[in-house]
Amino acid sequence: MVSTGLKVSKQSKNKILLVVSEDSHDGLRLAARFLIELGRPARFDNEGTLMRWAGIMDELLSQSGLDYDEFPLVRHLGYSP
Repeated sequence: MVSTGLKVSKQSKNKILLVVSEDSHDGLRLAARFLIELGRPARFDNEGTLMRWAGIMDELLSQSGLDYDEFPLVRHLGYSP
């Protein structure tokens, strides 16, 4: 089984809350920040969307030549889970 970097924090009747932490890979951390900044639209607030965006963010990070802390979204917002 491949680790996604997501942790289950608690389960409720209808929803599982997933936690992205400093141990998660950089693309996942950036994807989480991006979705948070969009206001977590309900139709995109799910693991599938987060994992798809994580791949996109990994690619953007790779193409930028920057590391996670230098990436503009992180630097501008001062975000680090």
